[in-house]
Amino acid sequence: MLKKIISLTLTFLFILSLLATPSFAGTGGAEAETVELNSGAERNGDFISVNEDFETPYGTFRLILTGLKDGNRDAVIKALEDNYNVQSETGLKLVDDAFPDAEKWDNEEGRELYWFDVYQCWAASASNMLWISGWTKGLSNPVTGGPFTSEDDVFEYYTRNFTDNGSDVDRGIDWFFTGNYYLSGSTTGAGLLHPDEKTGGLKKSFVSSLSQEQFDLTKDYSLISQLERVDRNCERPAVFQGGLGNVHDDIPSEPGHSVTLAGVITDPSATDAQDRYKAVIIIDSDNDAVPDEKAIDADNPPPEQKYAERSSRANSYSVYPLRCRVGADGVRLWEILGYSSIPGERTTLSSMDSLALPSDELIKKCTETEGTMNVYENVDFT
Repeated sequence: MLKKIISLTLTFLFILSLLATPSFAGTGGAEAETVELNSGAERNGDFISVNEDFETPYGTFRLILTGLKDGNRDAVIKALEDNYNVQSETGLKLVDDAFPDAEKWDNEEGRELYWFDVYQCWAASASNMLWISGWTKGLSNPVTGGPFTSEDDVFEYYTRNFTDNGSDVDRGIDWFFTGNYYLSGSTTGAGLLHPDEKTGGLKKSFVSSLSQEQFDLTKDYSLISQLERVDRNCERPAVFQGGLGNVHDDIPSEPGHSVTLAGVITDPSATDAQDRYKAVIIIDSDNDAVPDEKAIDADNPPPEQKYAERSSRANSYSVYPLRCRVGADGVRLWEILGYSSIPGERTTLSSMDSLALPSDELIKKCTETEGTMNVYENVDFT
């Protein structure tokens, strides 16, 4: 009887999760060519970026990419020189243990008793952004009592505090810093598992409107140029989340899956956005998110087992071709070729959210306003 009640409860939660925005798990991408880097680079929270040209048989292109190490930088560039094809319509998957890549435990919808983070792509993206940017440095992980040690560590903190439903990356980041959580526009999105406990709030002096921005690419396709800010040496360096949607009858859907945007490949000789941006480099929490069958037993695995199994999976960057298409009413859309594993389905990069790196100036501004959260200059939820 108890098993039946649990099953009915999980089914109800699953139905609710479909109503949240963004709510569904991604496909994880179609089969892509895989290149194992095996760089041996150290896995820690100190990252670099690149902004340099590389040569291919198809011409000269520029790589703008973050989340790298001194130890895997050259291996990434060499892999692209040898394997990047600007004419390809499928993805290229680069695998290296030193890449930041918060991975779900399981992205298979409806698996009885094993729901855990199927719809928490937003939390995985937030975890990557917080870890790559360096905002987690010096913060104590309430789960372990020690410092955060990886993006998987940050993701574990989210999964232990939120229900398995869709949410918004910016509001998830707000919660991480301030302890305040408010999901806009939906009553069925992710909620706190322990609403009466004081969770989050690991840097209460943070003010979200100082360091987060949103960009709607369906309204202005040229805003994709903001992605060049993943270069840590530019004027306003940042890390990015991307909202992926579908296209039906040349009309884009609302974003339904969140990925982390590590960078872009550009044609450095082109000035117009539609000719300049050739590929986007994605960190996807879905593309290795299926547990080993031996890890699944008769009972729901404890969080510790899930964390150990998830954090041991391959870390990867996926390079997907970008094409600027003209949709309904002449709106230009950024279509990601080769991402969807569903025949006939087209995927777009519809929106982006940025999180600024913690510059000395930004940190000073944050500490001057203790305990305040202004969400894009709207209501102060404190």
